[in-house]
Amino acid sequence: MRTIIRGVAGVACLALCAVGAMGSITLQDSYGSTGGGEFIATPSGFVSLHSLDGLAPKFQTFCVEVNENINFGTSYNVVIGTDAIQGGVGGGSPDPLDGSTAWLYCEFIKGTLTGYNYTPGQGRIDSADALQTAIWLIENEITKSDARWTGLSSSIQTAADGFVTLAAGKSSSCTYVMNLWEWVDGKKVDRQSLLVCIPAPAAVVLGMLGLGLVGWAKRRLA
Repeated sequence: MRTIIRGVAGVACLALCAVGAMGSITLQDSYGSTGGGEFIATPSGFVSLHSLDGLAPKFQTFCVEVNENINFGTSYNVVIGTDAIQGGVGGGSPDPLDGSTAWLYCEFIKGTLTGYNYTPGQGRIDSADALQTAIWLIENEITKSDARWTGLSSSIQTAADGFVTLAAGKSSSCTYVMNLWEWVDGKKVDRQSLLVCIPAPAAVVLGMLGLGLVGWAKRRLA
């Protein structure tokens, strides 16, 4: 028994230590004109639970922060968790994702967010601007005195306020933060934090671990 426990602990450590190394993504621009989402992410090493417009395995995503940049077409390493690593403007480092943001994104990516215009065209662009702005408001990345707010049309401001009100007090276990990073001159450089809807990373790893241990135990008993 002692040997089995030692072996299980060793496997568990290896599995859990690998949770952060979830894969990579490349990004392309899509609807929205705020400098944030909608972006389209092409993942490698993980799969989103939901995707819009028949683009799976590609999926749509939004920024968590305002002061972290990405380049379209660049492949970024991804660490998935519940926090934005750098914290952006309005949070600590790391900065936990607000439950309201998690709920808004989960509803959006399922195609069920009330008030979001999913039809291609200007209405979709306006909705993307409103949702990105709502996320930044919730995450304390901007205030209503910032140019990112005052530069919006009154209709987009109203829609953004509507998303904030709609999400108040709500949460979701679907949404996680993708923290992007890359090597630059031999140094790890953190980039933007984006949103993704996946099963709980630790739960996925533990589930795989459990299945592996069942098979291993059967071989030991055989």
